[in-house]
Parts: sequence; structure tokens; C-alpha cells
Amino acid sequence: MIALQLHLLRWPAYLTLAAALLLNLYIYNYPFQHREECMWRDTKGADSGHEKINLLAFGDPQIRGASNTTNWRTRLDIFGNDHFLGHIYRVMAKHTKPTQVAVMGDLLSSQWIKDDEFERRADRYFGRIFDENLVKNNPGYVMWYNVAGNHDIGYGGEMTRERIDRFENRFGKVNYYVSRNGYRVVVLNNLALDGPVYEQQFQNDCWMFVDMVRQAREQEPHVSTILLTHVPLYKPAGICTDGPMFKYYDNSYKWLRSQNHLSEDATNRLLDGIFGREDPRGVILAGHDHEGCVSSYSFDPEHGNWTVAGGEDNAVAEYTVRSMMGEFGGNTGLLSGRWNETEGKYNFAYSLCPFVVQHLWWATKVVTIIATIVALPVAVAIHFG
Repeated sequence: MIALQLHLLRWPAYLTLAAALLLNLYIYNYPFQHREECMWRDTKGADSGHEKINLLAFGDPQIRGASNTTNWRTRLDIFGNDHFLGHIYRVMAKHTKPTQVAVMGDLLSSQWIKDDEFERRADRYFGRIFDENLVKNNPGYVMWYNVAGNHDIGYGGEMTRERIDRFENRFGKVNYYVSRNGYRVVVLNNLALDGPVYEQQFQNDCWMFVDMVRQAREQEPHVSTILLTHVPLYKPAGICTDGPMFKYYDNSYKWLRSQNHLSEDATNRLLDGIFGREDPRGVILAGHDHEGCVSSYSFDPEHGNWTVAGGEDNAVAEYTVRSMMGEFGGNTGLLSGRWNETEGKYNFAYSLCPFVVQHLWWATKVVTIIATIVALPVAVAIHFG
């Protein structure tokens, strides 16, 4: 009787084991299925002693949290989502061996959470999802960058000293730059550039920082700039999924409540400061727009402002990194920078590496558990029983 039951379970067991094997092979090796998008792009030019820039960019993970009243299904979903995000990072870190990693803001899902919940989510961020130890020993490794997003510190009308302090205590400064040979990386809190803002000092600090970068650029005009920021720069409707949008609080101060892009004025002033109108060198990475977008900016001397360009040689490219959240496909941005000896500057190339929606990852885990607990013992019993 037992032999008959095992015989009937034979093919279901084999199929379950095969499915578990194939699913795991895919989710742990998916970069090989998308080689063009998931590997570094060597741009034209030789390195000539300058380091290669291989930067992984992750958009808007938005780590969620639970409360005492949260049901077990939601808790399980949050637990699984942490490991889904961590899986993307670990696989990409292993396969690409980046020299730098950036998370493009909205590390957490809400700026309104209390300090104890903020600390718990920060612990999960470093513990379950983004472990810097996986990449910091890579050859040529430079740094990890955590960009502040509106769900981390609030929009300009919500930004407080307490929110800035707790972010900086766990994730690093909101404004700073790192100088390297031939390029600099600028991390900017551009949420404070437009207003009205809740605390004017933050806006003053941000524009002072932009001016500091301008001075550094003028002293070293040959150096390229990688600008890492959260809110994309201004562009007319129709270029990206999100068009221009500003909302304000309904009070006497009309504090800034929400925005899709920077304003046109802030965009012009920012590009003037960070890149300069003559021979702008560098690239912009942003987050915020979960769908992602590619655009570029060039200075129009006739009208005296920056316009969204059509691929001109002297344009500054902006890559809005599509979100790594499951509903958007678990994406990773790859920014490659290679020194061009002929042009005397870095050339940059960008690609977007997709994973899958979170349901396939969940299915893989469920099938693997069934295969381990049920199908494998059945297969062993059939062959050795």
C-alpha cells in the first residue's frame, strides 16, 4: 500500500524538485538572463590610471513597519519584503562587484514614524537588506551613499531638525561630497531647495552647500560630477511618467507638502552651481519617480536657461532610477564611468537591471519549502526505500 502511494507521488515529487531547482537557479542568477542591462558598460576611452566607476543605484526601497495591532499576514509580508529587497542587493553585489553603492532616498516608508520605530527600521535596513560588508572589500571600493528622501526627512514643509538629526545619526549626512581622481560624488538633499520650507535654515544650508560645490568645480574645472539626489529636476509634462506637480499645506505659511520635480528656477540654479554653463561634466542620479526616467539637460545661451536636451554632446544626463520595490520589478541601476584620455574626462553609461515582481520570489520560497519537506523525502524513499 505504501509502495503504491509512493508510486503515485513519484511524478509530483519530481516536478516539485525540478521547479524548485529551476526557480532558484533563476532568482540567484537573473543578471545572466539580462546581460546587457545587468553588467557594467565599458564606455569609449581608456582608463589610463584613473579608477573605474561601477556604481549600483537602488531606488526607493520604502521599508515598511508594523505596530502592535498589525496582523500576522502583514507582518509576514513585511518580513518577506525585507528579504526580497535584500536578495536583489546581495545577488547584484555578488555578480557585479561594485566600487560604489547608492540608495536614492525613501529608505523608509514614512517620515511621520516615531523615533523608536525609525530605529527599528534602520536596524532592518542594515541587518536584513543592505549589508555593506558584502561590497566594502571589493577591489577599488570607495563608499556607500544613503540619499535622504521625502519619506525619510519630509518635504520642505515637513523637514525638522529632529528628522534630519535622526537620519544623519543612522544613515550619514544629507549634504556632502567626496573628491576622487578626475571626479567627485555630490550627495544633495534637494528637498529643501524649493519652498516655502518649515525651517528656513535647511534651505539656506542646501544652497550654501551648492555654492561650496560650485567653488570646488571652478577650482578643478576638469573634474566630472556625479550628483546623487532624490527629487528629479524640472521637465515639462510628457517626458516622464510624473509631470510637474506642487502641493502646499492649507495654512497661513503655505508650506511645501509635495512635489514631483524641482521647480524650474531651482533646477536652473542647481545646474549652474553643480555643473556650470560652459563644458558641464558629469551625470545625475535621482529617485522619487518610481517608474524611472531618462532625460538630459543642456544650457540654452539664447534664452539664458537650461532645457531638457535631445542628446547633445555637452548635455548632463539625468537617470531617475526605477524603484526596487516588488510591484515595479525589483530594479537596480548600474552607472559605469570610464576615463577618456582623448577627451580628458569621464564618460558615463547607465543601464537598468530588472528582477521580477515579488510574487515569483515568494513562489520560489514556497516551492523550495515544499520540495525540501515533502518532495525530497518522497524521492529518497522511492529510490532507497
